[in-house]
Amino acid sequence: MMPTSKLQRTRIATCIADLSDNGINLSAANDHRLRQVVREHLEYFQLMLGYDSDAGEVLRLLKSRKEQIKD
Repeated sequence: MMPTSKLQRTRIATCIADLSDNGINLSAANDHRLRQVVREHLEYFQLMLGYDSDAGEVLRLLKSRKEQIKD
Protein backbone atom coordinates (compact mmCIF):
# COMPACT_ATOMS: atom_id res chain seq x y z
CA MET A 1 0.00 0.00 0.00
CA MET A 2 1.31 3.43 -0.98
CA PRO A 3 1.59 6.01 1.79
CA THR A 4 -0.40 9.22 1.42
CA SER A 5 1.26 12.35 0.07
CA LYS A 6 1.27 13.84 3.55
CA LEU A 7 3.01 10.77 4.96
CA GLN A 8 5.54 10.82 2.11
CA ARG A 9 6.37 14.46 2.93
CA THR A 10 6.75 13.61 6.62
CA ARG A 11 8.99 10.66 5.86
CA ILE A 12 11.21 12.57 3.41
CA ALA A 13 11.60 15.30 6.04
CA THR A 14 12.73 12.61 8.46
CA CYS A 15 15.24 11.39 5.87
CA ILE A 16 16.61 14.89 5.38
CA ALA A 17 17.00 15.40 9.14
CA ASP A 18 18.59 11.97 9.62
CA LEU A 19 21.06 12.49 6.78
CA SER A 20 21.92 15.94 8.15
CA ASP A 21 22.60 14.41 11.57
CA ASN A 22 25.02 12.09 9.79
CA GLY A 23 26.90 14.79 7.89
CA ILE A 24 24.96 14.84 4.61
CA ASN A 25 23.40 18.30 4.32
CA LEU A 26 20.81 18.42 1.56
CA SER A 27 19.35 21.83 2.33
CA ALA A 28 21.96 23.62 0.21
CA ALA A 29 22.56 20.79 -2.27
CA ASN A 30 22.26 21.47 -5.99
CA ASP A 31 20.49 19.09 -8.39
CA HIS A 32 23.68 17.20 -9.17
CA ARG A 33 24.39 16.56 -5.48
CA LEU A 34 20.78 15.51 -4.82
CA ARG A 35 20.93 12.99 -7.68
CA GLN A 36 24.24 11.66 -6.36
CA VAL A 37 22.89 11.17 -2.83
CA VAL A 38 19.72 9.48 -4.12
CA ARG A 39 21.75 7.15 -6.33
CA GLU A 40 24.14 6.25 -3.50
CA HIS A 41 21.44 5.82 -0.85
CA LEU A 42 18.36 4.65 -2.79
CA GLU A 43 17.82 1.61 -0.57
CA TYR A 44 17.91 3.85 2.51
CA PHE A 45 15.25 6.13 1.01
CA GLN A 46 13.11 3.14 0.04
CA LEU A 47 13.33 1.77 3.58
CA MET A 48 12.54 5.13 5.18
CA LEU A 49 9.69 5.91 2.78
CA GLY A 50 8.20 2.47 3.28
CA TYR A 51 7.91 1.35 -0.33
CA ASP A 52 10.04 0.64 -3.42
CA SER A 53 10.20 4.15 -4.80
CA ASP A 54 12.39 4.79 -7.81
CA ALA A 55 15.20 7.33 -7.84
CA GLY A 56 13.13 9.87 -9.78
CA GLU A 57 10.36 9.81 -7.21
CA VAL A 58 12.79 10.26 -4.31
CA LEU A 59 14.41 13.15 -6.14
CA ARG A 60 11.00 14.76 -6.71
CA LEU A 61 10.15 14.43 -3.01
CA LEU A 62 13.49 15.94 -1.98
CA LYS A 63 13.08 18.88 -4.37
CA SER A 64 9.50 19.53 -3.29
CA ARG A 65 10.62 19.49 0.35
CA LYS A 66 13.38 22.00 -0.41
CA GLU A 67 10.83 24.27 -2.10
CA GLN A 68 8.54 24.11 0.95
CA ILE A 69 11.41 25.08 3.23
CA LYS A 70 12.28 28.12 1.07
CA ASP A 71 8.68 29.43 1.15
